[in-house]
Amino acid sequence: MRIYEDQLMDEVRDKLETVLNTAESSISKSMRIGKTDDTQNILELVNSHMKEESVVRIFHPDGIIVKSTNLKETGKKIDDKRMAAYRNNAPELVVEGEWGRTLNLTKPIKNIRECFLCHGETSKSIGILEAEISLDSMDAKVREARQLSNLSAFVISLILSLFIFLLLFIIVIKPLSKLSKKMALAEDGDLTVRSDFGKGDEIGKLGHSFDSMIERLQEARMELEKYHFQQLERADRLASVGELASGIAHEIKNPLAGIAGAVQIFAREFKQDKKKSFIIKEILQQIARLDKSVRDLLNYASPSMSECSPSDLNGIIEKALFFVTQQPNAKEIKVIKKFDKNLPRVSVDEKQIQQVLLNLFLNALNAMEGKGELNILTFMNDNDEVIIEVIDNGKGIPEKEMAKLFQPFYTSRVEGTGLGLSISKRIVEQHDGSIHILSEVDEGTTVTVTLPLDGSKKEHRLYEENKNSRR
Repeated sequence: MRIYEDQLMDEVRDKLETVLNTAESSISKSMRIGKTDDTQNILELVNSHMKEESVVRIFHPDGIIVKSTNLKETGKKIDDKRMAAYRNNAPELVVEGEWGRTLNLTKPIKNIRECFLCHGETSKSIGILEAEISLDSMDAKVREARQLSNLSAFVISLILSLFIFLLLFIIVIKPLSKLSKKMALAEDGDLTVRSDFGKGDEIGKLGHSFDSMIERLQEARMELEKYHFQQLERADRLASVGELASGIAHEIKNPLAGIAGAVQIFAREFKQDKKKSFIIKEILQQIARLDKSVRDLLNYASPSMSECSPSDLNGIIEKALFFVTQQPNAKEIKVIKKFDKNLPRVSVDEKQIQQVLLNLFLNALNAMEGKGELNILTFMNDNDEVIIEVIDNGKGIPEKEMAKLFQPFYTSRVEGTGLGLSISKRIVEQHDGSIHILSEVDEGTTVTVTLPLDGSKKEHRLYEENKNSRR
């Protein structure tokens, strides 16, 4: 638009320059042949060729208008803006007038030799020729062109916007909408969906990532289902084994008690015979070992319901320690107790918690092989839970065995049944607690038992669940 406006202004300027040159040339010829009265006619003649509102005038260097196609302004003084432009050698001026914007061009009429007779020799110019033309026609063309330009720009912008929207719809919106529907199907559980994007652009890469994610989720689901099925099979087998073990244990327990009683009667008869007394003593020890195994099996297969009451946990630990320290392999074990004396009473089943602690203490003694340091700590954590830590500096547990510690019947000792930690874990969980084991080979083992202050929240529900599973 600026270029177009400049072109129109150049056309108007050329037209005025032509008028001024023609007027100057005609006036000079008339002066030379003495026809000075033809000046007004010349001005009117050259002005008549312009279609726009225009004036051609001659004014004296002091500003007085000598000749003009507008006779009303003859003898008047030109305005200050035109006079200032003339004095500053600015031949072109755009001003606001009665015709709106006007373009004014001035051109001095030189004082040549032929003019010396009338105008003397001192002045360089005998007058200033000025042409003034209205720019309304040009401004109208500019406004029309601007309106057309704006309309064209609007139409082009609209077409471009529609084109860009179509591109976005085809390249982005439609694929994303399709992918969103696929995601909704995947969210509902259908992991067979795929994006089916074959392009290599960003949307295609997004679709490939989605497909990869769904494939991994599908594989994870299949693995979980397989693992869950295995766990169900294992639980079913364990339930069957539990029922069978419970029945066998009941069948063994009563005859075992009879055998123990009969052997004790023989023991009284062989008191004087040391060799036979030793054999009888070994038989009784083996019977006691079998009885313990049977009792562990019964406890695991048919856990009893917890009878919780507010109890002194430090006192329960002391009782368990008393029984453990009577063991022959505990003579060279140094026991360090760090009990919180302000520990609140905890709602637990004393016998069951004592059984848990006995298992943990005996495991620690066996790990230290009769020589070492056993640390027992009690304290409260930030969650208002009671913590019991049993720390030994024994041989530790290999990492590959850590995952099997709480599995039933798993043991690393020949004389063990593999049910101690399983029963302990079940008892702690019945009390709404948890048990964790950390160990390093040749460094030692730390067993952490966490119990809430009120440990009877889940005991009835767990008991009923176990009873139903046995059924």
